[in-house]
Amino acid sequence: LNTVMVTAPIVKRIMIARTIAFVESIDYRTNGARLVLAPHTIEGMAAADVPRRVRVTMRWRPDFAAGATLSATLRLLPPPVQSEPGGYDFAREAFFGGIGAVGNLVSRPKIVFAREAGYSLRLKAWIDRGRNWLTSRIAGVIDGEAGAQNGTGAVAAALVTGKRGMIPESANEDLRAAGIYHIVSISGLHMVLAA
Repeated sequence: LNTVMVTAPIVKRIMIARTIAFVESIDYRTNGARLVLAPHTIEGMAAADVPRRVRVTMRWRPDFAAGATLSATLRLLPPPVQSEPGGYDFAREAFFGGIGAVGNLVSRPKIVFAREAGYSLRLKAWIDRGRNWLTSRIAGVIDGEAGAQNGTGAVAAALVTGKRGMIPESANEDLRAAGIYHIVSISGLHMVLAA
């Protein structure tokens, strides 16, 4: 029943197309961001073939928040399948998350006024804005300016909000070397909170 309920179109080939989409969530990174978009239209694609959601990265910091509707040129491709037998299968996770394409922004986005998004999308965007605000607040209070360098505030914020993108790669490497990187993953986060 779940499979039937989440089934949605998936991009079949690599394409570059102008897209108008609602920004569902933003995960800020040290250099850029990862967005989950709910496309209204994708140039050259029939409405029935437009994926429910796409996940894209951008190399610059967004000047908009979740809940905005943007127009941009995207490079889209099908979600990647597992690279080895028994390995992590991102395509399966994407399918059950309603993500029908991954890729990146090719052009700078422009904010546009498009048709009103549904209540559930607006609620998700509102929650994401709150999580991002709380992440920035926690990281800023704990470390101030130093937080961007040593990552202590970003790690603390990730444990509270689940937003891991602001953790510097040097801090990620330290966590991996210590064998405790799993505490900033979702399952590890739940175990830490329960403990």
